[in-house]
Amino acid sequence: MKKKLLAFTCLIAFSFTVSKYLVIEGITQYQKNISPHKGWKCAYAMVNSNETSCSQYAKESVSNYGIFEGLKMLKHRFSECGAAFNVLKQQHKAEGTGDCSMPPITPLLVDGSKAEGTLTFAYEYSGFLTSTINWDAAHLEAAQRCKSWGFNSHSFFQAGVTTLTTNNNYRVVYKCQCTNLP
Repeated sequence: MKKKLLAFTCLIAFSFTVSKYLVIEGITQYQKNISPHKGWKCAYAMVNSNETSCSQYAKESVSNYGIFEGLKMLKHRFSECGAAFNVLKQQHKAEGTGDCSMPPITPLLVDGSKAEGTLTFAYEYSGFLTSTINWDAAHLEAAQRCKSWGFNSHSFFQAGVTTLTTNNNYRVVYKCQCTNLP
């Protein structure tokens, strides 16, 4: 009976150790392969500049306190991170800067044909797009280029074409038509 109890205890301890390792490895893979490409930073770490990100906190909590206690701690941390996000959101609304961690993306002029009166603008982003698009700068550049070609107006086509690039970024391309409207 003692041998069975010892074996069962060892099996449980082994299961918790393996589970803990898998959770930590999962967080490590997230930090390595997903987090750098998602397009935003941890709000808690941004508000509390000397603190670690939530993923690093999760990794350390599970490593030091085990899965169950670590996840309890992480639940509290996520609550604090949500509050930090709301603080950043309010600050940026007041400043008029848009998203809390990403500056606006400006589509860049990448090609043009004077003979056809067309311009091509594009921008790239990684992972989830969390930033706003600065169309004012693109419209200004389009107006200047069209004017230099002898046109007095321009208009962007309705939808951009999104493609996945070789480096796992997304590229969005918009066409613009120069015109001579009365």
